[in-house]
Amino acid sequence: MSAHKLDIISQAQRGNPKALSDLLNRALESKQIKIRAKLVQQHLTIFAEGDEIPNQQSLIGIIKRGVKDLGIDTLVSIKVYGKKTNTSNKGWIDEIFLKDAPTTTVKLPISHPRASAFNWHTFRQFTQHMARQMLAHGRNLVTNKRFIISSAGVVLTALLIISGIAGVSVMHVRITQGKAIAEAKVLVSEANTSEASTLDELTTASEKLTNARNILRGIENSWGSLYASAQEELGQVRTALDTVKQRIDAEKSATSILERGRDMAQKAIQYVNTPPYPLNEWQKAKEELSQAIAITESIPTESSYAEQAKIVLAEYKQKLDWIEQEITNEQKAVQTLNVADQLARQAYDYTNGKSRFTAAELTNAKNLWEKAIDYTKTVPPTSDAYRHITERISLYTENINKIEDKLREMNECWTRSYASQSFCNSVYLYLRRPVSY
Repeated sequence: MSAHKLDIISQAQRGNPKALSDLLNRALESKQIKIRAKLVQQHLTIFAEGDEIPNQQSLIGIIKRGVKDLGIDTLVSIKVYGKKTNTSNKGWIDEIFLKDAPTTTVKLPISHPRASAFNWHTFRQFTQHMARQMLAHGRNLVTNKRFIISSAGVVLTALLIISGIAGVSVMHVRITQGKAIAEAKVLVSEANTSEASTLDELTTASEKLTNARNILRGIENSWGSLYASAQEELGQVRTALDTVKQRIDAEKSATSILERGRDMAQKAIQYVNTPPYPLNEWQKAKEELSQAIAITESIPTESSYAEQAKIVLAEYKQKLDWIEQEITNEQKAVQTLNVADQLARQAYDYTNGKSRFTAAELTNAKNLWEKAIDYTKTVPPTSDAYRHITERISLYTENINKIEDKLREMNECWTRSYASQSFCNSVYLYLRRPVSY
């Protein structure tokens, strides 16, 4: 097996529509069926045309066996259109489903509850309750003179307990809030927004800033608390979080633009990947690829996708240059064919509606038809217009043969004894009307 054939098989196994078309055309050559394939993402479309409408069951079977033998695993489905060549008859449509479209599984994080901590609030309530009981007991003792001194001691002790509890409580609140503020600052530092550039890095930074914001929001405004410091830090966190969210939105927009541009470019390029094509199809591909370029160029230069956009833009512009060259070639081919058609119409009009000719006039008409043939033959074989020259050359040649027959008849007439202009120059000449491109 030749290296070229191995390369075609290798490309076909990867789902290349051109390679698949070549292999199918070889397999169906004896059946006089022509295949053209287009690939959009993982969905292949096959257009099959023949002198007669291809047998649906037979063709589908051949395609299924071919896909199985090649071991193609990149395709999701194959849609097949079968019709008769050069007819408006839609024929038949069938679809082969090879596998399900890929899905994405998203795993949700599992949260773990925090371990139980010392309940300072319960301990404080208990201690305050005991102090209030001691104060009440002290007031009862005051009514008894014998216990004035004792009552004063009890009351003093209770007051000391209450004031001590308040001081310890304030200290505990400040320590707890200080730890919370320190934890929030660590999260802000870990967010490292100045270094974050990709969408994943910005998303991680946003999560850390959100956690820091929630921690600072939980610091209450009470006597002796660090509420003012927490609010100052909270303002900075909110500003940073808003900036990060704006950058995330910009990155999501950039990746969406890049993907949309890629889809449009692939569609345009695949649309004309196996020339020749009519001029209008080349122009349609150019319009779609130009739109893909314009969309991709709208990605901001500061985006993390800017370098990737620069690479694909170079590829798109190279493909656009190729399409524009093909458009120029096809336009020249069409122009050449139109000139040939114009000469053919002149040749036809030269004799149309007349019944009397001289030999020189018929010779001039013949020369115009021959000139039309010469122009028609200059249409490049690589152009779509080339498909139309066989019919024209056949028509022009037929008309030339008719003129030559009449010229022979006129020459023979002038050799006869009864020859005259009214008799020999009267010619019935029926020529076929030329077509236009």
